[in-house]
Amino acid sequence: MAPDVVSALMDAFAQAGLDLAVVGRAWARATPLVALVPAFGLRVLPTPVRATLGLSFAAVIYPTIAAAAAETTTAAMDATATTLWLEFLRGVPAAVATATPLWAMTMAGGLADQLRGAQETLSFPTVEGRTSPLGILFSLAAASLFLASGGPARALLLLTAPLEPSIVLSVTRTLVQGSALAISVAAPMLCAALVLEVGASLIARAASPAHIDAIVGPLKSLALLAIAALALDRMIVLF
Repeated sequence: MAPDVVSALMDAFAQAGLDLAVVGRAWARATPLVALVPAFGLRVLPTPVRATLGLSFAAVIYPTIAAAAAETTTAAMDATATTLWLEFLRGVPAAVATATPLWAMTMAGGLADQLRGAQETLSFPTVEGRTSPLGILFSLAAASLFLASGGPARALLLLTAPLEPSIVLSVTRTLVQGSALAISVAAPMLCAALVLEVGASLIARAASPAHIDAIVGPLKSLALLAIAALALDRMIVLF
């Protein structure tokens, strides 16, 4: 029964003018994007939905891969296991470069919670592992901005770009920009936390009596939350 189903599927693709081998290669290249980029759902979406999303991306990059395959030998167009693995590896740099700014924002939110002394960690489907509440907030904000600003289109352009120095430079530039984005958001919070800590120490030293931790602690936490809100606004501008 299985060979009959496969044959029927191949006939349907042939009648539609699609090469099943090229479809498989396009799907393999798009798979890292679906698997690694938080904005595409990660564990929120069930596996069949993620597979369908990968097929949608494959349909977008299919013409480029088909045009490149038409210039190669017939053997190179076969969707062998080796070819599919090579296509998968071909998509990893673009997926990592796309996911880097989103991961960076999650870490920036986690840093803000650590600076204000919050020890709570949560598990969220669109974030790998456990992170803090502000880490989840920053991650969701970054994902929303990524989707609203045409991020998927830019990611697919990386998937279809030829393997030349230009694509390497483009991926490297995206990685650097993601790191710079995280630093630009985290640096003001670190400086503010240092100033608040020094100010709280001076107040505690000068106060008489010195039992003001119950007041200074919450105020410092509120100040850091306000700075995190300003950092979130800065993140929106940078995106």
